[in-house]
Amino acid sequence: MKLITRYLIRQLSVMTVYALLAFLALYSFFDIINEVGDLGKGSYNGTKMMQYVLMQMPAHAYDLMPLAVLI
Repeated sequence: MKLITRYLIRQLSVMTVYALLAFLALYSFFDIINEVGDLGKGSYNGTKMMQYVLMQMPAHAYDLMPLAVLI
């Protein structure tokens, strides 16, 4: 593989990961805002809310990967 090809692949991969992380942060923020209203109902607390949001991240990453690659 030529040097320029490796450089381009690395740069595009890094920028894709940055875009994906930005989208995941945005979606996580919206998930947290959506779940704040349910805090305190039953045994639902902040820890369980964060666990729920973290468990949603792989699904969001799968959905957002095409958009991150396009950006």
